[in-house]
Amino acid sequence: MSKLDFVAAAFDHANLASELEFLAVAFGLANTGLLIRKSVLNFPFGIAMVTLYAAIFFETRLYSEALLQVFFFCVQVFGWWKWQRAIEEEGEVIVEWSSPRVMIRCIALTAILSLLLGWVMATFTNAAAPYPDATVAAASVVAQFLLSYRRIENWIYWIAIDVLSIILYVWRGLNLTAGLYIVLLIMSVIGLGAWLSSRRAIRV
Repeated sequence: MSKLDFVAAAFDHANLASELEFLAVAFGLANTGLLIRKSVLNFPFGIAMVTLYAAIFFETRLYSEALLQVFFFCVQVFGWWKWQRAIEEEGEVIVEWSSPRVMIRCIALTAILSLLLGWVMATFTNAAAPYPDATVAAASVVAQFLLSYRRIENWIYWIAIDVLSIILYVWRGLNLTAGLYIVLLIMSVIGLGAWLSSRRAIRV
C-alpha cells in the first residue's frame, strides 16, 4: 500500500467514525427528549444509540464503555418491557422516588463496581482511562436500572455521569460526543424537573 493509499484509507476510516458518532448523537438526543416526556418510544432510539456507541468506544479503546453498551442493549429491552407493562396496568408511566435503603445500596454498588472494573481494566487491558471510564460505566449501570423502574433518582445519576463523561470524551478527542453530553446534561436537569413536576401532580 502506498503512502497515498494509506492516507486515503485513514481518511475514509475517520469519516466513517464521524458519521457513526453523528448518528449516535442524533439517536441519543431523541432518546433523552422522549424520556423527558415519559414516552415509551425512547427505547427504540436508545437501542440504536448503544449499538453504534459499542463500535465507537471499542475503536477508541474505552473498553468499559464499549462493554457497557452491550449491557445497555439488554437493559433497554428490559426497560421497554417494564414501561409497556406499566402502561397496560396503570394507563400511564408513573414515576416514583426510591427508598433511602435502596439508594444507599445503589451508591455502594456504584463504588464497588467502579473500583473492581477499574482495577480489571488497569491490570489486564490498555484502557486509556480505566478508573474514570469504570466510574462512568458503573454509575450508568445503576442509573439505567433506576430508569427502567421509573425512579426519579435516575436523573440525578445521569447529571453526575454527564459531567464526568464530558471531561473524559474531550480528553479522548470525541468532541462531538462531548458536545452531546453537554446537551444531555442540560436535558437531564430538565428531565429531573419534569419528573418532579409529574410526581407532585400525582400527589395533589
